[in-house]
Amino acid sequence: MAYRSWLKDVRKINDLAEWLHEDRWSLESQDRQWEKEKKGYDLSRNRDLPVEQNSIKYFGAGLHDGYVFGVERRESRLEIKVANSAALTFWQTYLDFKGLDWVPLLTPVTLVFEGVNYVNAVRADIDGWLKWSNWTTWRSVEDIRCADTLIRDWFFQQDGKIQWICQFRKYGPESDRLGSSLFLLVDFERAYGVPEHDGLLRARMGDECFEAWRRYDEASTKELQYMYMFNFLDYEKFSSQ
Repeated sequence: MAYRSWLKDVRKINDLAEWLHEDRWSLESQDRQWEKEKKGYDLSRNRDLPVEQNSIKYFGAGLHDGYVFGVERRESRLEIKVANSAALTFWQTYLDFKGLDWVPLLTPVTLVFEGVNYVNAVRADIDGWLKWSNWTTWRSVEDIRCADTLIRDWFFQQDGKIQWICQFRKYGPESDRLGSSLFLLVDFERAYGVPEHDGLLRARMGDECFEAWRRYDEASTKELQYMYMFNFLDYEKFSSQ
């Protein structure tokens, strides 16, 4: 029997994840629903992610609030280019530390999916029914006040294939009628993330900031990351502790 992804058969928003709510405009249960979503999503995020080991940090909401550069599909390969929100936060903190004026720095990470069997996108109406939606055009990141952003993502597995669902905040004509959340559905075999080349990022950040960022990005624990973020000039001291 030919393989058929279950993503082709989704009908309601709860088909994407049981913790997603159906009525996004229900004020009465908004707080309870938020807690339910957060708990359910945390459970899914804490599972082993079926991506290459050195790319785990880019999935499971690792690029939360990252601005979307665009999405491109070529035959069985899908690429989604998203700004590294952690690098942007680090850069902003560095400028504050130095007393410098803020200027945006968007360094892209390309999420690559290979062996793609299916890709599509949906939005939910007020009753939770899914409607197919355009996923090929995205607003420019040149004005980050209006850019589309990645919210969170999670995985499933079926018959040796992997399914990835990613929720974006994507505005446009459809968002006025169906809300701003767009869910991208991808069935694939292999996924990994490709950051911007170090040489390009160093040229834009400067040597001092780039070296601090590199240590932060490679840190094995959150505690070390915080040390690197707030002690740029003392990272050698903290790395020996």
